[in-house]
Amino acid sequence: MKNPLLLLSFAALTAVSCPLVAQDDGEATGRAKPPIKVEMEKLDEALEAIEAFLEEPAGEPPLAQVAAAQQALQAAKQHAPRTTGQQPEAERAAFVVAYRLMVNDTMRRLLDLEDALLQQDWAKAKTVAASLGQLKKEGHDRFKKRRRTE
Repeated sequence: MKNPLLLLSFAALTAVSCPLVAQDDGEATGRAKPPIKVEMEKLDEALEAIEAFLEEPAGEPPLAQVAAAQQALQAAKQHAPRTTGQQPEAERAAFVVAYRLMVNDTMRRLLDLEDALLQQDWAKAKTVAASLGQLKKEGHDRFKKRRRTE
């Protein structure tokens, strides 16, 4: 290479910036995750465990995971979405009500999933789990819009 100093500078910059890029959700900077995010991550973990069970159901159904998902969802419902503050003042209350109604719908589907697991109706459980995935996408599209990266 014609300019070894340029190469050395690039390598040093890469080494210094990699840890900054790897930071996730404020943990490395000392910021706490929002409570709603913590609860939604618990919900995701529980649903992933249930979906893994449903790939090859054997043994006892993961009812403890269903209970964990229900608890996390109930806790998440106590918080308003991060995007509430971005709504016009006159629409904020309705936005939070719509969020809570969607959480309630999710809770009903979790109860349907629990019923299917108790009855060992794996096909129905898979259908309900898939509907939960779709509901998650709809909820994120409406209540958790991506931050703009510029």
